[in-house]
Amino acid sequence: MARLTQAALGLLTLTLLTSCGGHGETVIRTSSPVVALALDGKRLAWSDCHAIHLRQGRSELRLRLPDAVDPALTCQSGGRLVLAGDRIGWLFETNRGSGPLSSFALGVSSVSSGATRIFRANRGYGEKFSAGVPGSIAADGKKVLWTWPRVTLGGPADAIYYCDHYSKQPPCTVRISAASVHGWRGRIIPAAAPIATAHGWFAAGVVKTGKFAQASVVGPRLVVVRRLSDGSVVTRVRTRGPVDGLALSRRLLAVQGVGAIDLYDLPGGHFIRTVDVHLLSDPQFTSPLAVRGSDLVAWGHGRIEKIDATTGERTILIRAPGLTAVALDGSRIAWATSSGNGGVIRTRSLELPDRTRA
Repeated sequence: MARLTQAALGLLTLTLLTSCGGHGETVIRTSSPVVALALDGKRLAWSDCHAIHLRQGRSELRLRLPDAVDPALTCQSGGRLVLAGDRIGWLFETNRGSGPLSSFALGVSSVSSGATRIFRANRGYGEKFSAGVPGSIAADGKKVLWTWPRVTLGGPADAIYYCDHYSKQPPCTVRISAASVHGWRGRIIPAAAPIATAHGWFAAGVVKTGKFAQASVVGPRLVVVRRLSDGSVVTRVRTRGPVDGLALSRRLLAVQGVGAIDLYDLPGGHFIRTVDVHLLSDPQFTSPLAVRGSDLVAWGHGRIEKIDATTGERTILIRAPGLTAVALDGSRIAWATSSGNGGVIRTRSLELPDRTRA
């Protein structure tokens, strides 16, 4: 664990202006681009090129990331933050889904002690993006849960350059290992990615470990929803394709695939409908979906949409050119946009009017 300096834990100075915009919006302007957000009641966390920031009321905290985390990674990556008690979990990835020589960093920072810990990090890592087993981080209450399956490509010396999704070769193999979910009951789900949590429930895409022909589809096709309290199974869902991302509530499970999100009712696990999200697909977002009650919320390319799971009706909640990050809690939404060399974060109620149909 690396201790942060007292100065790093002082009040944030990079926030240039905080004000209230129209429709009850709170506006925060930052001097660096925002790549990830987390929202939990009165707490708002965000990350930029320099650090992770936490705002609660009028007090603000700056948590500097370890030196092992490349600043270029946090500036250019898709990111995800989660709030769990006095800890902030974080995951940054570059070049998600588009080939080799990518970077990632996954860890947790403590608000109370100022300590930070790296779980996994690599500045030149590309195998995972070809295997369909994404790393993931989630939180529920005070628990931080994470998984980063180990992926190894085998074959010729330059296998990483052409043993990929676009040019599969017979000599190429892929080995999946070390895919346990950390921070919880490891033996209940021995291998999983991605993961999601909500209201005491936990969803995981079950990963098969072992060695496979690289041309095989090794991404998860089974999602198991369990109760965090005792690990008991709520439902199992056989998906219609590989699982790239998950979100859930007590009533709805959303399974992200390529250009589409499949919706299933909970606790039954019955298929409801498929939502086409090709127009929203944007590789800069590590996790571009959330679920609130019986509604799916998805985002990308400058807009945030709400989709009614029962009727399929789509509503544009927010138009935001330069969108870089989104977060929801039970009643509010936060989103960040680019502004020159910096960023603008806005928060508001999810129940505001003035919505338009997509």
